[in-house]
Amino acid sequence: EGPLTQETVMSALSQCSALLPPQTPVTLNFRGVTDCDSASLAFLIELMKAAKAMGNTISFSNLPKQMVDLSRVSGINGMLPI
Repeated sequence: EGPLTQETVMSALSQCSALLPPQTPVTLNFRGVTDCDSASLAFLIELMKAAKAMGNTISFSNLPKQMVDLSRVSGINGMLPI
């Protein structure tokens, strides 16, 4: 919960990556994200890479509108598993 911005994304990535179970589908719920910026998109991409390396599938739910809008503007919305 809280912001997922340039200031918080590295800590969040470290925490989330450590929690990914091997070879198990995972859905991350972003309902508690209160603020985001372009770093949050890098966060999603890095989590997708980490999950793939572990043989996982990952999906995202309840992405904030701001994050969805950023993904559209940057052209990565089609690659996000939402």
